[in-house]
Amino acid sequence: ENLNSVNLNFDCRTKIIPSFPYRFSELIALGQRGNIRRNKKKTVLYVPTFFTKDSWPVCRGCCGGAWYYKWQKVLLRYFASRKEFRFVWKVLPSANEIYDPIANLIRENKYENIEYAVDPFSFYVKYADLILLDYPSSALYETAAAALPVMALYNLNSIKVRKGAKKIFGRSLQPFLNISEGIRKID
Repeated sequence: ENLNSVNLNFDCRTKIIPSFPYRFSELIALGQRGNIRRNKKKTVLYVPTFFTKDSWPVCRGCCGGAWYYKWQKVLLRYFASRKEFRFVWKVLPSANEIYDPIANLIRENKYENIEYAVDPFSFYVKYADLILLDYPSSALYETAAAALPVMALYNLNSIKVRKGAKKIFGRSLQPFLNISEGIRKID
């Protein structure tokens, strides 16, 4: 959609060629054979947005670091209260370039049903029953390729989702305006 817009505005006549890298092939195969259950509880793989090196969430226009940190702490408490699920808090491997307090919060509060993970998404997705994103990132496409249930929340104060994405992902994209509405959408 963005490339088409660039083509119209600048008359570039760029040909759009879809590619299916190895990772997508692996995820499609996973979708065809199903996930692997590691324990009796359903596993929710949560993928938060990532921070840039200056400690701002990638959805910079929105919320700012303080709001996002508050959102993350509320999510931790909510996840911890849902003992019937196992949660994997999956951050990017580069997340440790800046201090990320989430790992310490999980450990200090003894949240036994939440695991902090930095390994590649493709490693954890095979154990997941549900995928939850708080920003519609590339993990949304990867989850769709694996044919797993996914919900990608997005803060209406921070980003505008393209019409084409809404058409493709439908109800998997869920807007929210504030923290309590975000939690209600997850619940």
